[in-house]
Amino acid sequence: MGLFTCLGCGQRVQASPSQATQKFCSALICQRERKRLWQREKRRSDPDYLENQRRAQAAWAKRNSEYWREYRERVPSPATGNKAGNSEMDTSTPAKMDAHRTLPAGVYRLLGPLVDGESDTPEWIVRLVPLVLTRQS
Repeated sequence: MGLFTCLGCGQRVQASPSQATQKFCSALICQRERKRLWQREKRRSDPDYLENQRRAQAAWAKRNSEYWREYRERVPSPATGNKAGNSEMDTSTPAKMDAHRTLPAGVYRLLGPLVDGESDTPEWIVRLVPLVLTRQS
């Protein structure tokens, strides 16, 4: 019962006494990552599981055939933007892309580009830590 480094967030945490080979902490984001990785490996290594997942997904799509049409009506696409909300935006001065945006510190999943012929997108778990930079006079 010692410390281990969580593969999800990178924090050093106390291992559970009942889990000798614990690799993820109990944080919700880390448990989701653990499940996602388990499912990916299970689909890769177990053809029966993969086929069952495909059948379940097809059955859900059949039961919810209007889902994507309704979703597109509710949620604007990034290409068209939120036309209803755009009237409230101040467009008097053009903004530089990301000039005033900062990501909060935390753990993020970084997805790489899709590569032809590959079924999975490369991805990494990254921790963003803000740095304070000072100018040298």
